[in-house]
Amino acid sequence: MDLTRIDFQFWLLAFQACHLIITGVLGVIVWLSGRQRVTMARITELEEKIDARMGGHVSRMDGHGTRLTCLESDVRHMPTQTDLANLSTQISRTNGLISELGGRLTGINRAVDLINEFLIKRGDKTDS
Repeated sequence: MDLTRIDFQFWLLAFQACHLIITGVLGVIVWLSGRQRVTMARITELEEKIDARMGGHVSRMDGHGTRLTCLESDVRHMPTQTDLANLSTQISRTNGLISELGGRLTGINRAVDLINEFLIKRGDKTDS
């Protein structure tokens, strides 16, 4: 047996073992990378579907924010319950005053009718 031949066979076997180990490691890396790529593609696809579905909702919600701001502004300027109670009280007072004035006008109307009747009768006496 030749010593160089044994060394050559040893180194050939060692090279083949390293080649097998490196090929196995590369295979595992490629397999994991493929799984990650498929997972990322699936996630991207789902994100696109969600964005497509939510795109209409987001634009619809933008309009709601503007409308809600307008409503809040309008509600802020509306009268409160206290304001309405004060307004009701003032309307009741005004109705009372109008009724009182109506009574006075009826009295004034009656007095004017009496004065008119008196003047008409007096005018008949002066003509005769």
